[in-house]
Amino acid sequence: MVDQQSNTDGHVVFWDFDGTLALRDGLWAGAVVDALQRIDPTITKTASDLRPHLKSGFPWHRPEIVTTPMPAQAWWDRLTPTILAACTAATIPVDLATAAAKLLPEEFYRLDAWELIEDAHLALRYTRAAG
Repeated sequence: MVDQQSNTDGHVVFWDFDGTLALRDGLWAGAVVDALQRIDPTITKTASDLRPHLKSGFPWHRPEIVTTPMPAQAWWDRLTPTILAACTAATIPVDLATAAAKLLPEEFYRLDAWELIEDAHLALRYTRAAG
């Protein structure tokens, strides 16, 4: 986040770990279910159905493996096998899972799916004041 009103000449990277500034109901499993429901509103799977199958396979589950920077789409493509495996384990048809995986980036970042944690604004204000 770069404050356009400050005299900061440098660039700032601000990283938010899941659950430090905002929460998404169901997080990854919730986003997958939301994507599935956009394709098939009658689907009855829940985040609880998917969550056990998402406990491994994401890049952050293997922090010892260092990767080089990559374009956003390549990063999302890296998640696809994990999403497909979780959906398959939860008995979701592959064609539906594949379509949901393609919608996942858009669905995960959907603003109305997120809720700010109570003190997030205060934490960001302190961070900004600290430079």
